[in-house]
Amino acid sequence: MYNVPISVIIPYFDIQKELDICLKSLAEQSFSKDLYEVIIVDNASTKSPDLIIKKYKKRIKNIKKIKLNNNKGPGIARNIGIRKAKGFYIFFLDADDSLPTYSLQTLYNLISKKKVDIVTYNWAYLNKKKIKHNLKPMRKDYNFFTSNKEKFLKLFISMNFESSVIFTMCRKKIFIKNKILFPEGLHEDILVMFQIYFYAKKILFEKKILYLKNNRSGSIVNTLSANHINGFFQSWVMIKKIIVKKKVYLILKTNY
Repeated sequence: MYNVPISVIIPYFDIQKELDICLKSLAEQSFSKDLYEVIIVDNASTKSPDLIIKKYKKRIKNIKKIKLNNNKGPGIARNIGIRKAKGFYIFFLDADDSLPTYSLQTLYNLISKKKVDIVTYNWAYLNKKKIKHNLKPMRKDYNFFTSNKEKFLKLFISMNFESSVIFTMCRKKIFIKNKILFPEGLHEDILVMFQIYFYAKKILFEKKILYLKNNRSGSIVNTLSANHINGFFQSWVMIKKIIVKKKVYLILKTNY
């Protein structure tokens, strides 16, 4: 089932220029090309990524594309990527973002030494006018980050925890064993983040910047619509159902 340590899953839809930069950052990783795979899930795009993928075929040893007939959002694309992944760990990367050259090697060193279920890490906005080592770390939650289950759940439910999956690498078996799936729609990662942290037994926080976010106008995080609002609140409705079903309130030692 597994044959590489890390599977990088990238949902793609019609951002060719950004995907080129994204794949370039993967091709330039200091990490051995034999130890990671890249899965691009084409969300029924009208601007094919094929030429860009071909450009990096020789530089990224294990790269493949999965083409979907319908665009049901990045979450559904990620579900398919997880199912096809051959890595022990799943790393989510958005097609308009990129990585410092040391990211995958740093993560591999951590999982090799610590044997953790989850590694969560710092990130920065990619400012094209500045050199990368001057980037500003953006995580605000690491000062009170905890692997204590009760404290973490309270932190998450109070919305004081970074809930984007692109800043967390997780064992694949956490998804498979607990049947964790991204729902269709937007802000789908809130629900998934709650579940993977709920089921994880060992969590590690890395303060080093391992992810570079492109602050692109038109991206999901920079857009507000009825679908965005509905997706956000629906995630919390589904989290409440899990809290009740799994009796999470017993861990929190409070009534719900």
